Amino acid sequence: TVLVGIVEVLSFSIMSRLLTQEDFGYYAAITAITTVFASFSETGIGSAIIQRKEIDSKFINNSFTLSFLFGTFITLLLLISSKPLSSLIADESMTIPLMIMSVTLLSNCLSSVNTSIMIRRLEFFQVGMITLVSLLITTVISVIFALKGFGYYAIISKAVLSSVLTMIISWVMSCARYRFELDKQTIRSILGFSGWLMASVFFRNMAQQLDKLLMGKLLSIKSLGDYNRPKEFINMASSKIGGIFDTALFPILSQVQDDME
Repeated sequence: TVLVGIVEVLSFSIMSRLLTQEDFGYYAAITAITTVFASFSETGIGSAIIQRKEIDSKFINNSFTLSFLFGTFITLLLLISSKPLSSLIADESMTIPLMIMSVTLLSNCLSSVNTSIMIRRLEFFQVGMITLVSLLITTVISVIFALKGFGYYAIISKAVLSSVLTMIISWVMSCARYRFELDKQTIRSILGFSGWLMASVFFRNMAQQLDKLLMGKLLSIKSLGDYNRPKEFINMASSKIGGIFDTALFPILSQVQDDME
C-alpha cells in the first residue's frame, strides 16, 4: 500500500506538470459521476463474500452473476445517460470520455469478486502486487499519452486500463472458475447483507462527490481543477494509509464473528 501510494503521488505530480487545470477539472467531474454510479456495483457483494462464514462454489457463482448483472446494468445506464449528465455537470464535450469511463464500472465490479476471494484468504500481498503492477504499467502509458498532448484523456486511459488489467490479473491470481448461476435463496442471503451496505456507500459517495458535481456548472471547469488538484493530492496518500486497517481487519474479524470469546 505504501508503494502504491508513492507511485500514485509521483504519477499525480508528473501529470500536474503536463496537464492544465481544465484537464483536471473535467477529470474530476467525470470521476465524480462514475464514483456515484460505482456505489451500486461493487461494495456490497464483495463484502458479502468476505464476511460469510462458509462459502461454496454456489455462493461464489451467484455472487459473480450478481456482480456481472449489476455491473452491466450500471455501465449501460451510464452510457445512455452520458450526454444529459455531461450537459448537467459541465458541457457536452465530456460525453465521449464519460462513455469510455463507463467500462470501469463493469470491470471493477468483476474485479471485486476476484479480490474479495483473495482477501478472504488473507492474501494481502498478492492483492497489493496486482494493484502495484497495474498501476506501474498504466502510469507509464498515461504519461506517454500526456506527453503526446491527449489532455485529460491521458488520465482517463490510466483509469480504464488499470481497471481492465486489474480484472484480468486478479482473475488469474484468484484461480477462480465462475459460471452463471441464480439461486433465489442464495441471492437473498447475499443481498440481505450487501443491500444496506450498498445504500450507505451510495449516500456517502454522493455527499463526498457533491462539490465536484456542482462546481463545474456553478463556477467553471477551471475552478474545479484549481480546487480538486490539491485536494486529490492530499486524499491520495491519506486514504491509502487509512484503508490498510479496514482491509486487514474485516476478513480477520469476520472469521471470529460468532466466537464471542
